Amino acid sequence: MSAKRQKLVGDLNAAVGTDGVVFVDASEGLGAKAVVTCGGAKVEVWTFGAHTVSWQVDGVERTWMSGLSKMDGSAPIRGGVPLAFPQFADQGALPLHGFARTQLWTVAGSATTQTADGPRTSITLTLTDSPATQALWPHKFALAYTLTLGPRSISFELTASNTGDSAWSFTGCLHTYLRFDDSSLVFHPTRYNMKIMCCSCTYIHVSDVHMYVHFLHIRIACR
Repeated sequence: MSAKRQKLVGDLNAAVGTDGVVFVDASEGLGAKAVVTCGGAKVEVWTFGAHTVSWQVDGVERTWMSGLSKMDGSAPIRGGVPLAFPQFADQGALPLHGFARTQLWTVAGSATTQTADGPRTSITLTLTDSPATQALWPHKFALAYTLTLGPRSISFELTASNTGDSAWSFTGCLHTYLRFDDSSLVFHPTRYNMKIMCCSCTYIHVSDVHMYVHFLHIRIACR
């Protein structure tokens, strides 16, 4: 690892690292990689696209990654948990799934907490408009994306805010790719080893222009 990459990793660990969130690598194209742990679970997420590339429970990989991913920042990462914003798929004039998945996000914070359901470790990444995004989509926005890991569950929550003076519309999703050794288990009601516990989308109107959007919350648990 180059001295520049080592400094980035060291600075992030000093600023936002915790016992359960450690930054272990950095890349010119992919930003920094965080390893999030909780009990026997582990997640790896790059700041490029705020992209989760691995979720393991008791050493078993639960996400699927494409071997075609270049992993150098020159193209979106394929597989894992891509984040689509402000356009889903090709439903508009923007590149496929929008631009959020090809931007370098900022790590806003991390936390290790004890809940009624057990321990949880979380990391929050943020993205705001920039000259690069304005060139593609001329609107002001702020995104906050929180990944929360439990010993046998993971949840993703994305919040989008309009920070400008004009209204805008968007589409998007958290495009999860889950791994199954046997495709026949996917829709089997008793043998399916993962379960989507909740998925929600809430819009909160603030004014005629400004809107706070609790965009999507999805929680997946292992049986």
